[in-house]
Amino acid sequence: MIYLLVSLALAYAVTWVNELAMDWALRAGPIPRATLTAPDWHAGVVVLFGIALVGMLLAVITAQVTHRQIIDVIHDD
Repeated sequence: MIYLLVSLALAYAVTWVNELAMDWALRAGPIPRATLTAPDWHAGVVVLFGIALVGMLLAVITAQVTHRQIIDVIHDD
């Protein structure tokens, strides 16, 4: 959960930095009257998709490895 929150915060911060840089570049260049717009929810969707993909890959790899490696348990009776 902490990873998710930190990732979302960083993704949104990077999106803001990108938006500010694009605004500055457009004002200095071809569109002098460009306006700053707030970033949308797309950064959050990218982070959530990435976390879901990593979780799915970890689950598949773990399932394959545990299926192949059978561990015998030895009990002292």
